Amino acid sequence: MTERTWPIAALRDAVEQACLATDLDLRYAASVQAYVTQHELLWPQCCNSQCDPCTKTFERAAHHALKLLAKLPDTPP
Repeated sequence: MTERTWPIAALRDAVEQACLATDLDLRYAASVQAYVTQHELLWPQCCNSQCDPCTKTFERAAHHALKLLAKLPDTPP
């Protein structure tokens, strides 16, 4: 599995927008970015220990960011 890549500014913007949209504090943006750039099979699973924030919160934000990134126009190589 390869790491997913986007232009860094677009990735940062999408992650920040996703954090705001999912009520996740921006201090966790780097964690969400790590999720976004990895294949979903590598994402940690919820441990049901009532963690705050839970990995499911990061997943929601990462999925939102991926939807935003999917709307980006193709960029030339």
